Amino acid sequence: MKDIAFDNFVSSNTVARILAKFDNSFNVDFNLLPKHLCFDEFKSTRDAKGAMSFIFCDADNHKIIDIVENRQLLFLKRYFYSFNKSVRDKVESICIDIYSPYISLIKDLFVN
Repeated sequence: MKDIAFDNFVSSNTVARILAKFDNSFNVDFNLLPKHLCFDEFKSTRDAKGAMSFIFCDADNHKIIDIVENRQLLFLKRYFYSFNKSVRDKVESICIDIYSPYISLIKDLFVN
């Protein structure tokens, strides 16, 4: 934090205060999913658990909801089971590419 403060001509306390404001914005609300989702994958970091990571966003406003470090079906099922069934049931559409595990995931966990 000292380096950030120095580079931006502010105190370390100011940096800490600003970072604290953003702390909650990175937490996923497992009681809420948008009506329309987009799923995709990307190569993230070498220390990620899978070769490709999973990212999903709100299809209406394009805001990223979360990133899962492994796109494999087992990891994604475990992740989406964190959302209550009633929350998942409110999802109306999901835009995906041709990665076949997404189809299985959607059929198993999303009714619409």
